[in-house]
Amino acid sequence: GGYSVYDQFPSMGLLSAPAAAQATANITEALQSSPYPTLLEGHLVIAFADSRDKLLAVDRATGRLFFLSQGNGMRLVPVKEGGAGIVEWLGAFVDRLERGVFRAMPLVPTEPDSKGINLFPRYLPNVIDPSVSRVVTRGVEVIASTVHMIQNTQHGWTYSIRLRLLPPGHPEHSPAAERGFETCQLTTRVWKICPNEAAAEAVQRV
Repeated sequence: GGYSVYDQFPSMGLLSAPAAAQATANITEALQSSPYPTLLEGHLVIAFADSRDKLLAVDRATGRLFFLSQGNGMRLVPVKEGGAGIVEWLGAFVDRLERGVFRAMPLVPTEPDSKGINLFPRYLPNVIDPSVSRVVTRGVEVIASTVHMIQNTQHGWTYSIRLRLLPPGHPEHSPAAERGFETCQLTTRVWKICPNEAAAEAVQRV
């Protein structure tokens, strides 16, 4: 799966066993001329993006999964704090697919051929998910979702904001006379981002 954000398009695909062994050998060889020649020692690469800027590796001894992070030096970062095994990770991924949190759709909205498993989570009624939220104001639905860019610690998190005017027949539809307008268009926006308990950071665009 993957997603697109500005000029970045990290999209990974799982590898077959022979392909994983070959990819591990190729990347390990390429690392020999870098400051990190032993980075993948004891690990098997099981997925990577075409751009090679996102990589998933499993520890051969423990089964723990790691992402390759290229922020502040190249290193392997656990997929989950405290460690997550490959079975646990795949189980959680499949669960989100089956529930419709992730779905197949164009990863770049303007490019239909970029179809894949979109990792920006969908909003599902009656499902509590800290990575996605929804609000409706005067018939306009706004859904915000986030993805952790673990491979790039400089950016940390990225987000998707989706807006739509709810159509007639939708339970939360508001008639034009009630909401005060026939159509709507986003012209300016201000996002207030609150990382953990830190002070809110305002992002304003026109």
